[in-house]
Amino acid sequence: MPSRETSVIRSSIGVVGPDDLVEAVKSLAEREFPQLRPISLSYTSEAQAQEIVLGHPEVDAWLFTGVIPYTMVFHLLDRSRPSTYIPYTDTTLYGTLVELLSEGKEVRHITIDTLSAQLVKEAFSYVGLPTKGVQVKEYRLGLSTAEFTQFHLKAFETHRSQLAITCARSVYNQLDGKIPIVRLVPAIASIRSALETILLELSKQIASDAQITLGLIELEHPEPKLSSHTAELASSIFPLGDCVYLLVTTRGLLQQYTLGFTRMPLLEKITDQRYVRMGFGIGRSAAEAEALSRRALERCRKMSSRSSVVCFGWEREFVLSPREFDHMQMAHLPTLLLASKRSGLSRATIGKLSELAQATGNRLTASDVAHYLNVENRSARRTLKQLERSALAVPIGTLSTGLAGRPSIVYELRIEAGTNN
Repeated sequence: MPSRETSVIRSSIGVVGPDDLVEAVKSLAEREFPQLRPISLSYTSEAQAQEIVLGHPEVDAWLFTGVIPYTMVFHLLDRSRPSTYIPYTDTTLYGTLVELLSEGKEVRHITIDTLSAQLVKEAFSYVGLPTKGVQVKEYRLGLSTAEFTQFHLKAFETHRSQLAITCARSVYNQLDGKIPIVRLVPAIASIRSALETILLELSKQIASDAQITLGLIELEHPEPKLSSHTAELASSIFPLGDCVYLLVTTRGLLQQYTLGFTRMPLLEKITDQRYVRMGFGIGRSAAEAEALSRRALERCRKMSSRSSVVCFGWEREFVLSPREFDHMQMAHLPTLLLASKRSGLSRATIGKLSELAQATGNRLTASDVAHYLNVENRSARRTLKQLERSALAVPIGTLSTGLAGRPSIVYELRIEAGTNN
């Protein structure tokens, strides 16, 4: 009898990076991750990553072959889709150093870009080499690869370096043939780990779409066009009396409509109401979803006349804005008062975080926040997550502490400094 093939739903994953790394990721994904369908999106320069992301809105997830292209396009990524990058670990550098030593190369006076100084120190310690003659230029948001190129070139021309190690393809292309240079590539273990992360996030997303989603909409007076306004949610609307309506939809549709729980277009469509409040609850049962939607609506009543909140649980919620908030955010950052209303944090807390951001060059970690606010790290992480969900903080990278465990997430605060209004 002819065999019957089982149909497997595969999620598409856009792999962005230099062609050799993209093909390495694709090969591993096809060999070990049958649930994923990798799409090769290679570039010759990191600057092309933005064009690639804008030109491929159809992919289910994004995987970048390094932190540089990832942070360059982070603001463009749809938060409803999983995205991550492949990290360069101390193991990657350690292997390169061993290989260079076996070839008789001098590694005591070198320059290294992108990696953290702590990571470099650990790798050299493994090999048993001092770091006195090693210069490191860590990657920071906004730092261009051209600055890396000049960093290596200047050190070589002033005889302070005999070899350059780079993580950026464009830097390698610029300097290859001019100075001795080696390009780092991520370890297979790092690629596998990143693919596992993407697969896990996609699995969570699929499972979460089965959760029940209920919304409560509170208006000043009846709205005859409410059903047409909510058509994109493919939802059912039921009046509950006193200008309160019950909306039934799915988490997947709500997530898509709100662009990953970041914006609420419905707030713009209903223009002739003095107040529009929308509370959504996502739960494992109808009772839980209803209770969470009422909690979200009560939260809206304490915020402003036009507000929307999505509650996922008793300690997890998103504050959604109208679409025009993005433009306001670009031109005029939220004031402390507006930030307090959006996040649910006190204005005093927001003010202290704004002060801390100014003191640290707008690079916040949970450890920084815990120390400055005199709270536990767990509370500090929740605070930063709450700001992120309210579009008031953006993760821009990680910071290795040299200790066991995951690196700390570094956040950039998106709040106007120096005002209490």
